[in-house]
Amino acid sequence: MKTCPKCNRELKLSSFPLLGGRRHSYCYECYKAYQAEWRRTHKEKTRAWDRKWQKANLAKKKAWVARWVAQNPERARATAQRRQERYRELNRARVNAQALIHVAKRRALKLGAFVEDVDRGVVWARDQGLCQIRISTRCPVTLDPTNWHLDHRIPLSKDGEHSYANTQASCPPCNHEKADKILARKE
Repeated sequence: MKTCPKCNRELKLSSFPLLGGRRHSYCYECYKAYQAEWRRTHKEKTRAWDRKWQKANLAKKKAWVARWVAQNPERARATAQRRQERYRELNRARVNAQALIHVAKRRALKLGAFVEDVDRGVVWARDQGLCQIRISTRCPVTLDPTNWHLDHRIPLSKDGEHSYANTQASCPPCNHEKADKILARKE
């Protein structure tokens, strides 16, 4: 029998964790509470140790995650949903840009047009952040990086393609005024 100095209970020797070949002075319950408290107060050290262990034991980590997901499908789904929502909050501009790209490509595919992966950032840089249409009286000429349209010179509805050659940066007022018209190209 041995007495735990934390809870002052007298317990069997087997109730104390075996660490490095000898018994710890705390019983399992107190040791577990001590560990939880230590991890809570030393978050950075804990994270660093966890990352190091996970990197060294990738197969064990994957197996553990797969077992946990199989045993807790509802919690796994909720966790994945929370992670996705958090990513969207932290990367709102990136998510919106990806959605705009997806919509343009989908429209072009539905109309049977040629589709190229058009990166909005490349179009923005090529057009130097300037509106390429400039027909609206409300045109700011210099575009707001968070609020600009990727315009198709020859509209998709008129058999235009979704490619770098057929896209240009434009301000929302000019793009709305242009609608599905084909304008003479500015050089």
